Amino acid sequence: MNRQAILKSVGVLLVVGSIELLTSAFGPTPDTVYDGKPQRRYEKTEAEWKNVLTPAQFAIMRKHDTERPHSSPLARNHEPGLYRCAGCHEPLFSAGTKFESGTG
Repeated sequence: MNRQAILKSVGVLLVVGSIELLTSAFGPTPDTVYDGKPQRRYEKTEAEWKNVLTPAQFAIMRKHDTERPHSSPLARNHEPGLYRCAGCHEPLFSAGTKFESGTG
């Protein structure tokens, strides 16, 4: 193998590695597996989202609104269990990993 072939091989490896790094850095793809189940993308119309979410949930999840500090009942919830997305009910995190930031 000559020097040019080696440099080409290294270049290909760097490109492939960069693509994998960028793909993993920008979050899961639709075929990503989480707890043994493939992730699904939930596409609904605004009217469908309004039917499954409360007005506060809709404002926060679909319109990028925020809750008032210390207003969520979940901030004081310390029950063991699994927190799930209000929109799709997929698992988000377990209560054991909940972090108390003190910011509300």
